[in-house]
Amino acid sequence: MAIFLIILMFLTIYHFIYNGIILPSIRIHLRNKLFILRDELRDIKLIKRENCDDKAFKLVHDGINTYLNRLPLLTMDLKVSFEEEYKKNISLQKEIQHRRSIIENCGDENLKAIFHKANEVLGYAFIANLGGWFIYLIPVCILLLSISKLSELFKELIVIPSKEANYLMPVSKAASNHVLNAC
Repeated sequence: MAIFLIILMFLTIYHFIYNGIILPSIRIHLRNKLFILRDELRDIKLIKRENCDDKAFKLVHDGINTYLNRLPLLTMDLKVSFEEEYKKNISLQKEIQHRRSIIENCGDENLKAIFHKANEVLGYAFIANLGGWFIYLIPVCILLLSISKLSELFKELIVIPSKEANYLMPVSKAASNHVLNAC
């Protein structure tokens, strides 16, 4: 019980430090990256006015603006709800594909690069928001790996010849008497 309380205390401290101190700093850093990308995008518009595709510019610009204050919302809940909505909403699928094609078919490589960098920033924000939960997932992953390794071991143990089984796992007289009495 004492070990459980110590582990719980460690997890609480970790969660407090990560979500209260580290994560806000990461989000500010990522938000600043989005501001830099938006400024680069605006520079492209100012320098190459006639060559910059207005639709692509507006889509990327509005997309960056949308997430400047929404980085904390990029969580697993959002991912799941978005995937569910995307699967059942055909018009949303078409609209997203249409918007992506406008950006991907734009002639300005710098604009496309900013689009991809902004997507990377959102990906980092998603991972950072999950960071507080990684400590809880580590024991689950270890358990799942152990179970898969054990199942492989048991597949081999079940077919081991009796002679090798007796050598590797000698049975004491008390245990063998117990087995014989159970039969």
